[in-house]
Amino acid sequence: MEGIPEAELEEIVWKAVDIQLRLLEEKEAVFQRKKELCEEKRKKLILEIKKKKMQVEKKREEIKQLYHQYRQGKMGKAEYLARKKWEGNFAEEMEAELAGLEAEEEGLRKRMGEIDADSASIKDWLGSRGHKRKLLQSLIERVDVYTGKEIEIRWRFSDRFI
Repeated sequence: MEGIPEAELEEIVWKAVDIQLRLLEEKEAVFQRKKELCEEKRKKLILEIKKKKMQVEKKREEIKQLYHQYRQGKMGKAEYLARKKWEGNFAEEMEAELAGLEAEEEGLRKRMGEIDADSASIKDWLGSRGHKRKLLQSLIERVDVYTGKEIEIRWRFSDRFI
């Protein structure tokens, strides 16, 4: 049985590389859009976090004012303790919301870092286009040719990109 001529094999490999590069370009565009969406959401979250921090601070200040009103005799002890408890519970709920917002913002920041890392890998591969040998070495682990003109190309990247 005859093998595949070198020129034909090279043509097949280049066609496969070209297809993979087009897919990588599309994935890069998707990464950039995901990053933009994360950044937009993160900016909104940061504004919400600042607002929530101001609300929590204001609520804590209100609780301090309750004490001053009590000390000045403007309210009785039972009313003071009840309002302090009520306002304190409300402040704790607000702080829990704030912690949730901050965790969400941290998650977005981490996701953006992952997108940047994946995008950098793709940009490296796409940047190798002009250097055929470097491009093949960066994209292809190996090419196996089997009997019956069957070819298997093993790529250096995982399916998470494609």
